[in-house]
Amino acid sequence: ESHAAQLQILMEFLKVARRNKREQLEQIQKELSVLEEDIKRVEEMSGLYSPVSEDSTVPQFEAPSPSHSLEFSSDMHRIFVNGILIISIIDSTEYSQPPGFSGSSQTKKQPWYNSTLASRRKRLTAHFEDLEQCYFSTRMSRISDDSRTASQLDEFQECLSKFTRYNSVRPLATLSYASDLYNGSSIVSSIEFDRDCDYFAIAGVTKKIKVYEYDTVIQDAVDIHYPENEMTCNSKISCISWSSYHKNLLASSDYEGTVILWDGFTGQRSKVYQEHEKRCWSVDFNLMDPKLLASGSDDAKVKLWSTNLDNSVASIEAKANVCCVKFSPSSRYHLAFGCA
Repeated sequence: ESHAAQLQILMEFLKVARRNKREQLEQIQKELSVLEEDIKRVEEMSGLYSPVSEDSTVPQFEAPSPSHSLEFSSDMHRIFVNGILIISIIDSTEYSQPPGFSGSSQTKKQPWYNSTLASRRKRLTAHFEDLEQCYFSTRMSRISDDSRTASQLDEFQECLSKFTRYNSVRPLATLSYASDLYNGSSIVSSIEFDRDCDYFAIAGVTKKIKVYEYDTVIQDAVDIHYPENEMTCNSKISCISWSSYHKNLLASSDYEGTVILWDGFTGQRSKVYQEHEKRCWSVDFNLMDPKLLASGSDDAKVKLWSTNLDNSVASIEAKANVCCVKFSPSSRYHLAFGCA
């Protein structure tokens, strides 16, 4: 091997490495420019609010080390246990102002402000890398004018505020889906709210769809909650979907491949579709067309239905079992489906 060839390979390596570093430097310079611009903008905005004293006892924020890790409570993920549905909300009690708080006095504001800021900084540190990636993807997605820049920064500020504000969930009510408390087979497979979020339905392997009034469940002082209505299918239920136009119209799919349209408040069946040859996993109403719905099945087919017709209006052949279907929220004609 000649010495000239070795030098040539070395030269090519060095040039490629230099080009890569220049590209990285250019990207860093762009990011720094955006950061400087946003820092200046936020400093100008901060002048509209009462300043916080520099001798605050709150520790300053430090970026996390690469080895930083978080521990999550396993209880946060246990939503269904043996058919038990737990309705929860985010707990933001730390963000509540103390009684009598008016915000007009800096001396009154400081203790609450410090406590809130400290807890927010802790969550910011824990997820800094993800938030940084979110920030740059939002701010550097496209070249924009000043108005668009302000909009992008406001968008990230809203995201950051919501992310750091909440730190836990607390249960509001617990419902038992199982008809028999000791029945081991009581999986809840689907939950859907109605158009106005006044009612919600739960369904699963007990072959029952139970409709509850949300306010009644939340405000009821007792732990035993009874459904407003209950509907029974011939097979285990895999999915339910509530129409966004007709408050009473509810669709279900089951393990026999049947798609049923229900009146959610009377419990009556309005349509029964039985064209699927195997288990039907998913059903979904179109948000733009109130008459259109879709279903997906183990027979590797997606079928489109119209609520005023007795048979399917179209069928899409997939290459494998269809596990889920979903219409675009902004288009009548766009549909996504997932296969096994």
